[in-house]
Amino acid sequence: MQSLPDDGRWGNLMLNKVLAFCEEHGLLAHGSSIVVAVSGGADSMALLDLLLHLQERRALSLHVAHFEHGIRGEASREDADYVAAFCRARGVACSVEAADVPQYAKERRMSLETAARELRYAFLRRVRACVGAQAIAVAHHADDQAETVLQHILRGAGLHGLVGMTPRTGDVVRPLLACTKEELVAHCAAHGIEVRHDATNDAAEARRNYLRLEILPRLTAHINASAGAALVRLAEAARADDALLDEMAHAAFSRVVCGEGRAAGAAHESLALSRTAFRAEPLALQRRIVRLAARAFVDESHDWGWRQVEQVRRMMVEGRGGLSWDLPGCVRFFLDGKRGVFLVGAIRTAHEEGGAGGRPLSSHRTAGGMAESDLLSGIPLRAPGATRLPALGIALVADFVRERPRTDGRSEIYLPSRVLAAAVVRTRRAGDRVRLPCGTKKLKDFFIDEHVPRTARDRVPLVVCDGEVVWAVGVRRFSSALVKEDESMVRLRAVFEEGAYDHAQRFGEDSFR
Repeated sequence: MQSLPDDGRWGNLMLNKVLAFCEEHGLLAHGSSIVVAVSGGADSMALLDLLLHLQERRALSLHVAHFEHGIRGEASREDADYVAAFCRARGVACSVEAADVPQYAKERRMSLETAARELRYAFLRRVRACVGAQAIAVAHHADDQAETVLQHILRGAGLHGLVGMTPRTGDVVRPLLACTKEELVAHCAAHGIEVRHDATNDAAEARRNYLRLEILPRLTAHINASAGAALVRLAEAARADDALLDEMAHAAFSRVVCGEGRAAGAAHESLALSRTAFRAEPLALQRRIVRLAARAFVDESHDWGWRQVEQVRRMMVEGRGGLSWDLPGCVRFFLDGKRGVFLVGAIRTAHEEGGAGGRPLSSHRTAGGMAESDLLSGIPLRAPGATRLPALGIALVADFVRERPRTDGRSEIYLPSRVLAAAVVRTRRAGDRVRLPCGTKKLKDFFIDEHVPRTARDRVPLVVCDGEVVWAVGVRRFSSALVKEDESMVRLRAVFEEGAYDHAQRFGEDSFR
C-alpha cells in the first residue's frame, strides 16, 4: 500500500487513513476523473481538501459540484457563493445549480428529504456525464453509517439493510466512510478551512436528525459508549455475508426467470418468474430473487421494502392465479398460472395520477404518440396497411386476399371487405358482448370461461365492426366475423413485436383455447 510520509501533522494521519481505505476498496483509481459533491459543510469541505492533497499523488482530475436546494433562502445562496469562491481560489472547476426543492416536493407529494436527494443526484450525474468523470465522491462518514444502520434496524431491515452504505454504490464512492465526524471537523480546524452550517440539520423533527441528535447520544450515554462504532462494525460484518448470499441469489435468479422483454416503442417491460422453480429455492434466496426483480425495473429511490418483497414472495409461493398487486416504481405484479409476472409501466405513480396510490393507466401517452385512452375510444383500422398499437406492442396488418386458408382465429382472421369502413380496434368496455355459435355472451364471462387472466383482460385488443366485437386478438374470432361465400375479404394479422404480450404465448396456449 502506498503511504504518505508522516511528519507529525494531523493532515498526514487523515490522508493515510483515507488513502488506505480507498485502496482497500478500489476507490479513486490512479488517473481517474472525479466529481466531488460539496455542500460547504465540514464533511464535504474536508473531503475536498483531502482529495486536493491526493490529487497530484493519484493523478486525479477533480470537478466540484454544488447543488443549491432553495430551502434556506439567502443562507443557501451564500453557501453556493462560498463553495464557488473556494474553488476559484484553488483553481478547481466548479458547477453550481439551483432548484426549488420545496415546490418539486409539493408537486410530487414527497418529503423534502426525498425530493432534495432525487434532484441533487440527478444534478451530480449530469455533471459527471458532462465532464466525463468516472465517479462521484460524496462525504458520507462513519457517523452517517451508524445512523443509517440504526434507521434500517428500526424499520425492520433484513441482512442487506444491516450493510448500510457501501464504499461504492454504482458511480458513487464514499472515501470518508472510515472517518468520524469528529475527525473531519478537526481536520478542517487544523487546516483553517471555513465551513458553512446548515440549520436544517438542527431540526430534531426530521427523522434522521432525531436519530443523530437524540437517540444515538442516549445510546452512547446509557447503553454503550461506543454505540456508533458498534453499529459500523455490524455493517462491516454483514457486508461479507450479504455479498455471498447476493452471489447465490444471482445464480438462483437465472434459474427462476422464464421470460422477459420489451416491445419496440411500447410502454411496458415485463419479467416472468417460474413459480415451480421459485418454490424450490430456500426462503432467504426467494426474498433476494424478488429484490433482483425489483432492480430490473426501479432505481433505489423506489426500492421495495420488506412488506412489498414479502407480499410478492408469498404470492409466488401460495397465491392463486389472477391475483395482482401494484408496487413502487409503476410496477404491477400478477400471477398467471405457473408464472409470476412483473409489468412495469402498467400503473402510474401517485403524483402522476394526482392521488395517493398507483391506479391502472387511463391516459398514458406512449412513445409512439398514442394515448392509452385512444384504445378505449377506438382506433380506425388501416386497410391495406398496418395499424400499430405501441401501447400494447402489437400491430394489426391488413391486406386484401382471394383465398382463405384455415386459421385458428388467434393470430389471424379474415373479414368481409364490407365491414372495414366501420372497423376499429380498442380495448374492452363495460357491457361488451360477443356472438358465439350458441348465442351471445358477456365479454367478461367469455374471458372467464377462456381462463384469460384478469390482469390481461384490459390489454387484449378487440376488433369491433359496427359496435360488435368480431375478434379478441390472440384469443379467438367470433361468429359475426364469418365471411360469406364469394364475398371479397381482408386478411387481418396480429404482429407481436419482440417482448410484447403475445397472449397465446406469454400466458400459455391452453389459456386461450
